[in-house]
Amino acid sequence: MGTFINRPEFVTEASTVSAGDSGLSHAIYVGGAGDIAVIPIGQTTAVTFVGVPAGTFLPVVVSEVVSTGTTATNLLKLL
Repeated sequence: MGTFINRPEFVTEASTVSAGDSGLSHAIYVGGAGDIAVIPIGQTTAVTFVGVPAGTFLPVVVSEVVSTGTTATNLLKLL
């Protein structure tokens, strides 16, 4: 994944995340397939990952998982 702001390259924390939750995440694990709308760090506009399969790790640094447009379930934010 690479480092971001002096963070280690591997996950050191994980917690559940629901659509509408904010808080920094370095990757998102998708347990149930669907779309995921997020606001990448440093941006104000949401982008949507469409058709993400179950069991996928998205290596994206985000500030929020947006409720509008997110249909995937069982999400974990990884730090």
